[in-house]
Amino acid sequence: MKLVEKDDLAQYAEWIQDWDFRGPFWAPLRHRTILEIEKDFAEPKNPGLEFTRYYVQKRDGMRVGLAFYAWGSQLHDWMEVAYIIDIAQRGKGYATEAVQILVDFLFLTRQLERIQALIDVENTASQKVIEKAGFFREGELRNAYWPRGEWRNAYMYSITRREWKEPHFLGLG
Repeated sequence: MKLVEKDDLAQYAEWIQDWDFRGPFWAPLRHRTILEIEKDFAEPKNPGLEFTRYYVQKRDGMRVGLAFYAWGSQLHDWMEVAYIIDIAQRGKGYATEAVQILVDFLFLTRQLERIQALIDVENTASQKVIEKAGFFREGELRNAYWPRGEWRNAYMYSITRREWKEPHFLGLG
């Protein structure tokens, strides 16, 4: 994985605004210019709320998707992870590996008790990804988000520090 940096924002902007790339379970964004995206990147609207973006890459450096982490609750020290993989690259394990890398990184660098993810109840592929990464389904959130003009339910998944046990991908396990 590679941290999205200012020089990478053209491709990042193209991907996050592409409805086909985002797929049916991600809410569409208002179209923004590259200048607006650069400004948001340099000066976040909520600077205290961390939101970190990575490119998911093959070993040869080819970018196949995006992975994110952000505060789920600063009050309770929870982080939330999310990911989008290019449709042509789905089903090859990139999302699972990306989630496992994020989990390793977050548990190794922070005093977190849990990491969570929200997955649409109809997104069975993403449910499999998050479960392979060691997360457990906790329950269903009704009307959790609004993609494509309708309220959708989502499953809440999490992994706790005790369940994580040891790193998978950072060369420490």
